[in-house]
Amino acid sequence: CFFCSKEHFSDTCRTYPTIEARKSFLKNRCYQCLSNSHLSNKCDRKMNCRHCGKFGAHNRALCPKLNNVATNSPTTVNFSHFQNGSILQTVRAPVSGTIPPSLSSRILFDTGSERSYISQSLMKRLKLKPLEQTSLTIYTFGCKRPKTISTSLVSFGIHTIHDKVYVSAYAVPTTTNDIPAYPDLKHNIQNYLPSLHIADDADKTSPADIIIGNDFYHRFIKAERKEVTPNLFLINSNLGWVVSGALPKHSDSRNNDHQLSFLTYVDGGQEKHSAFPTPPDKPFQHDSIRGLWELETIGITDSPKVFQDDEIVAYFNRTTVFKEGRYYVKWPWVQYPPDLPVNFGLSHGRLKSMLKRMDSETLQRYDDIFQDQLEKGVIEIIQESSLPTTHPVHYLPHHCVVQENKLTKLRIVYDASAKVKGQCSLNDFLYKGPLMLEDLTKLLLAFRTHYVALTADIEKAFLQVGLQMEDRDVTRFLWLKDSTKPPTHENLLHFRFQRVPFGIVSSPYLLAATIHLHLQRQNSPLSGRLS
Repeated sequence: CFFCSKEHFSDTCRTYPTIEARKSFLKNRCYQCLSNSHLSNKCDRKMNCRHCGKFGAHNRALCPKLNNVATNSPTTVNFSHFQNGSILQTVRAPVSGTIPPSLSSRILFDTGSERSYISQSLMKRLKLKPLEQTSLTIYTFGCKRPKTISTSLVSFGIHTIHDKVYVSAYAVPTTTNDIPAYPDLKHNIQNYLPSLHIADDADKTSPADIIIGNDFYHRFIKAERKEVTPNLFLINSNLGWVVSGALPKHSDSRNNDHQLSFLTYVDGGQEKHSAFPTPPDKPFQHDSIRGLWELETIGITDSPKVFQDDEIVAYFNRTTVFKEGRYYVKWPWVQYPPDLPVNFGLSHGRLKSMLKRMDSETLQRYDDIFQDQLEKGVIEIIQESSLPTTHPVHYLPHHCVVQENKLTKLRIVYDASAKVKGQCSLNDFLYKGPLMLEDLTKLLLAFRTHYVALTADIEKAFLQVGLQMEDRDVTRFLWLKDSTKPPTHENLLHFRFQRVPFGIVSSPYLLAATIHLHLQRQNSPLSGRLS
């Protein structure tokens, strides 16, 4: 309880039984979410009251209908009036296509499904246009024969708390049977943990309109989770906290046949995106042979199509700009804005540790590299206090690699995978991007067809690609104003990259994609062949 801290929900508190007593306890807190950081007129966590049904009027513990609450024995927190079984990860969110409006739709997050699906009825209501037609063979648990249907691949956007995530999914006649919503349980949890935003869901048992499979699951679900009761958890997502897990085994097991799991073989898509060395066999046409196959394996036999790679390339082509003789790119974010820590403490600690081990000659080389990059416009100095509110800020630790036998004897490497326990790194929020290098076997064969071979190298190739302004602050790093003095706060310089640095998971793709785009834009037969 928020008021007396005992084990019952706030709206059943007997220590503060009246609304007046509870408001007196709250003083200057918000009457919606009970937070002390703002008042009710500034609250963005408004919800329906389960007692009077009004939206955004008050917290359920402050509902006027509770003024007649009895003052007898205290109530303990329990979920015994809910069915046993499990709660699937379901939410409700606005979904839209290219043509307005958006429709509130129920979504099931299912890592057991390799692909994502949308009901044909929702596809029609959103007026989604098919991207391609393919055949889908559906295997259900316990079935003897699969069912093959013709389906469409469509794309749509799901509106999250902060942005819109685009999803590619197959349209099917039926996604699931009815899935329980447990609205009372979720309302109780919301009131029990008022500081968390519990994701919206249906008010009653209903099917899911969309299944988000493993291909897009991690675009929505974050790593953080909280345990409510044993085996019942809250999972953080960009739609709010999702309730998932097992219910206590107190009541009867009625109506446990709500969910439908199915396995699919997808026959279609571009072969060049296949994750298999050779395409898998198509479904058997003869029932007897198919029956033998079903006895040997249960699972998804899929000719996969990697939608993320197509989206990443399309995003690159859409956002890359060319100005003043240079290409400027953006990071391919998994989600934006990312829940990215500033990482200043870790970067400062790594810097101090590195300087203790570094001799004066290496230190001077290190400093010379930064001065040269600053002069050439590769990096720029920023003020420590300049923390933008429109895009994230992140500091990268760095160290050097000394190779005396190379032309570049000292190379600075930036650690975009650095993170402290319980937080994420920059690389965690970036797509690696598709591999755009030519097949090595083809290159070796072509290499042998002529007498003379020429090789070329772009000097500091990564640093030739510009980084757009709004994506630069995640590449901040620290160095010294005076390299002869210790790394105190007064002696720190705050740099950030204006170009794409080496060491970030997306950098190789961005370089290859930029070269590919440049070749495509040249009007010559040779550049066309190379691209």
